[in-house]
Amino acid sequence: MAYGIKGGKSNYELDRESRTSISRYRKIKAELTEILLLIFKKDDMDLLSTMKQGRNSNGMPRPEKYMLDLEIIDKFENYIIEL
Repeated sequence: MAYGIKGGKSNYELDRESRTSISRYRKIKAELTEILLLIFKKDDMDLLSTMKQGRNSNGMPRPEKYMLDLEIIDKFENYIIEL
């Protein structure tokens, strides 16, 4: 298995594997099965919720973030790419 930037396994990680701990496995192993592309148009912005983010360290308010309800994805122009 190639580790790239991560480097080799530490002693701590080797010890965890010997105890059959799988948390590291979940963090570095994934299989991409599809890509979902959503197109947001100006008229679609009303379908998104917003969430306030508090204030920055300088006291200025942070910009709101948009939230997407996964139950209404079909209301947006979307494309699914099966891999």
